[in-house]
Amino acid sequence: MDHSKDIQAVAKLGRLLKSLPPDPIELALRQARTLPPEWRSLSIGRVSRALRRRFDMTQRQLALLAGLPHSKVAKIENGQDVRLNTLRRLFMGFGCELLVLPLAHLSAEKLWRRTHDLADLGLIPRRRRYSRR
Repeated sequence: MDHSKDIQAVAKLGRLLKSLPPDPIELALRQARTLPPEWRSLSIGRVSRALRRRFDMTQRQLALLAGLPHSKVAKIENGQDVRLNTLRRLFMGFGCELLVLPLAHLSAEKLWRRTHDLADLGLIPRRRRYSRR
């Protein structure tokens, strides 16, 4: 049996995969692994206050830039729970982008496998590949 065409196809696929830009989630996970562990325990309120002070801003200035009421900025800094969209707006007021990452010790592939393993064990429902109509 001549497997030279298969070998050539695999080699071509390998070159193609190397030419693609890196997976942005994998890049973000790699970057997250370099952060000090104590950063993961900081509350959103403490992060917001630290950034605001670093940029020499008042709560009112941040509220104007973020399009939020001043009272909301104060409540966030005091530890009130907040919706993700509100957090996104708050960080946009700093000129930052909010990025939510999975646990840093897992690669994108391991996260995918974990999801499928949990579905195989019946711990989470399988993803439907069709509509319910």
